[in-house]
Amino acid sequence: MATAYKINGYTIGGKAVTTGMYLLDGTEYAPALAPRRAVIEMPGTHYAVPQWNDPLSQITVSLKIRVVDLTPEALASRWNILMGLLGMGTNQPITLTRVRGSIEETAEAQLVSMNTPDFSCPSNRADATIIFNVPGGAWRGPQTDVNFFNNSANVLPNALASTVPIADALLLLRGPATAFQISDNNSNTTIFWGDGSTSISLNQWLLIDPRYMRARVQTSETWSFSGGTNVTGALEFRGNGPLTFTSRGSGSFGNRTGTFSVNTSGGNNGVQVRSRYAVV
Repeated sequence: MATAYKINGYTIGGKAVTTGMYLLDGTEYAPALAPRRAVIEMPGTHYAVPQWNDPLSQITVSLKIRVVDLTPEALASRWNILMGLLGMGTNQPITLTRVRGSIEETAEAQLVSMNTPDFSCPSNRADATIIFNVPGGAWRGPQTDVNFFNNSANVLPNALASTVPIADALLLLRGPATAFQISDNNSNTTIFWGDGSTSISLNQWLLIDPRYMRARVQTSETWSFSGGTNVTGALEFRGNGPLTFTSRGSGSFGNRTGTFSVNTSGGNNGVQVRSRYAVV
């Protein structure tokens, strides 16, 4: 199957079949983009001042689906399956998956609207256009972990595979350390930890969530924020704001660049970066 979508794991393919559900022409392969764009007009001066590094807004996904079967009873059953996948009557995240050959990318989505189905009695079929909103603004790949060490040119493969910044990566640093900083050299965003009075000893781990500005010191190598000691007060962002992992296209077709600087005081055991690539 070359192109398909999944709704909460249920596959809806792009090939016409005798019975079942399938995608029709009009289904979106990729969404329309609407980046935030702010410019500052200064009275008495030439040109406008752009506000760079504003994030991409949320995106919409439009699926046109045909439900078809051989009998009215079977058609009703399949229609009820589709309604159940949409979580009608609740406001819960819907897991959408975009399938492109062997590549599967997921996103948490909200049901926005569905038109009145176009019903064909002789064919026992119903066509409906369903629109989803993806608040995160991107499709996400599988989760991976990589290690960064004190270096000004670390490379994150997920960032190079991304077409939008990764804003929700987690960082896990093993002690000893008295201060820690990691910067994205493209966007000039930085997270810094260290207040001069708090340190991480040997066999302790510092877990940082740059997106929500939280940090904990723990006695085990875990990605959970449920235990340990809260050390969020030693966190600060520098440069252009909270850390994002960003790459940009450059040079030849398909070439993307992006590096990240790490500076750890009091040790250099390396920081683990947990992330998923992000594309539109």
